[in-house]
Amino acid sequence: MSNGVNNSTSVQLNSRANDITVGSGYCVLALIDILLIIPSMIVFRDRELREMDSYMFMFHICFWDLVQAAMHLVGGVYTLLPIDMSQVPRWLDGFSGGLISTGWLAYLFLSTLLAINRFMHVAFPHHVKTIFSSRVTQLSILMSYLYALIWMIIYMTPFVKFIYQKETYLYYYDESDGSKIAHKIDDFLLQGAWTIIPKVIEDMTVWVYVILNTCWILINGANPVIYYALNPAQSALPIGCVADYTTLETPSTSSSGSTWPVDDVLIGVTYCLIAVIDLILYVPIMIVFRDAELSKKDSYIFMFHMGVCDMVQACMHFIGGVLTILPVKMSDVPHQFDATCGGLLSTGWLVYLHYNSLLAINRLAHVAIPHRIEEIFCHRTMKIIVFLSYVYGGAWMGAYLSPNIKFIYQKEVYLYYYDGSKQSGVAHTIDAYIGRAQIAVMGICYAAIILLMRAMVRNSRFTLQMAWTIIPTVITNMTKYVYATLNAFWIVINGANPIIYFTLNP
Repeated sequence: MSNGVNNSTSVQLNSRANDITVGSGYCVLALIDILLIIPSMIVFRDRELREMDSYMFMFHICFWDLVQAAMHLVGGVYTLLPIDMSQVPRWLDGFSGGLISTGWLAYLFLSTLLAINRFMHVAFPHHVKTIFSSRVTQLSILMSYLYALIWMIIYMTPFVKFIYQKETYLYYYDESDGSKIAHKIDDFLLQGAWTIIPKVIEDMTVWVYVILNTCWILINGANPVIYYALNPAQSALPIGCVADYTTLETPSTSSSGSTWPVDDVLIGVTYCLIAVIDLILYVPIMIVFRDAELSKKDSYIFMFHMGVCDMVQACMHFIGGVLTILPVKMSDVPHQFDATCGGLLSTGWLVYLHYNSLLAINRLAHVAIPHRIEEIFCHRTMKIIVFLSYVYGGAWMGAYLSPNIKFIYQKEVYLYYYDGSKQSGVAHTIDAYIGRAQIAVMGICYAAIILLMRAMVRNSRFTLQMAWTIIPTVITNMTKYVYATLNAFWIVINGANPIIYFTLNP
């Protein structure tokens, strides 16, 4: 995207905190865009919709929005990582920058065609089928991809580079002569407010560039938001279609008469979004925990490995969200894949609880017998504890991958849970007793810490973990929405540690 960056502007060196804040913001916004765009693209591929000229343009506009959002995600990752852009292979930076600029230019090309198409629908509705026949529409779309290909080839030459400039948190042209020429052509083609504003403001700070790039990312997600806003009752069905307000019909299911529930899309997107936020929150925390000094401290070693378990769970919850969004039956998903994801999730949770109880004991020791802490939790002991913890996790994972025990995603209740086999029931019982024993250990340790410190402070994590273990057992006849709430609650717990850490270490 052309933005007229004034390279003479003196830019303050970005602090690590700014990199993490801006990078996390870019990643979250880009992922929200992606999660909004994907369901829209699936809807636009409906058998009836894809025969309409407007929806054909909208589908390909969404495709280029998706490309841009993915590259903004890459830019966010570059910003988060403690690396200099000179360390990134030049071809990789040029490729991601080329894709994002190509996506923007192709998006504008198709948006122009869509504007003409919509004008024709209003002004000359009786001539639309002639002017925008199926053949003409297909040729127009083909031309847009040829136009995009030309730009991409230009960006991949050694003479023109559109790259991520970390010092201003923005994708932009480099200083080569070829890039200056491409920039002028780009400016001439755009000629919009985006091109004009930065030229009016001569001395822009880094944060103005951040705002401009954020606007760009928001633009990528505007189309699906507008579409959902204009079609609330039909939940993204075209005007004129007769639809049940609680379901979406898709090409893959329409022939069989089955339906795609809107609930699946909403709950799946929520799961994916929360899981991604968890992962984004954890990235900087894990980097901090691997600091040369912190990585030698017993408490931080436990917290690092708890973070690994949380991230594994968040990844599996993300997969559960994707399975919920997609119009597929779980019987169509390879059983081994489902069992592996479920096994990893449950193993991650059990090992996480194990580390939590060890951390509680460690914290009690720090308060009660600080003079003996280095003796009890020496470097060798910590290595043995961590090793045994992963052996414990490996034993559970081996059980879940056996043909007798399955912890799988049950789409009808939006929840990972044990299947109905007898062996799974036994595993569930063992799982529950171990979990409650670990929670009891945590409760005793934190109660002792409170008494020793004489501070009436509640451990919210303990409360959350206790609730998750007890509620499903006490309430035996719950609706699928209660299960969905519990699962969302579980995903939120995965991101609680970094939030607590940021709060206590502002």
